[in-house]
Amino acid sequence: MKEIGSIGGGNAATALSSMINAKVNMSLPKVEILDFNEALVNVEIRRKWSRLY
Repeated sequence: MKEIGSIGGGNAATALSSMINAKVNMSLPKVEILDFNEALVNVEIRRKWSRLY
C-alpha cells in the first residue's frame, strides 16, 4: 500500500512541478494497519482535534 501511495504521490508531484515550473517537495505518508476498534478511536481523536483548531 505504501509503495502504491508513493508512486501515485510522486507522479502527482512531478505533474504539479511541470505545471507550475517549480520544485515540489513531498514526504511519504505514514501507513499503519489497525484493527476496527483502533481505527474508530483514531478517527474520533482526529475529529476532536480538528474541532479545536
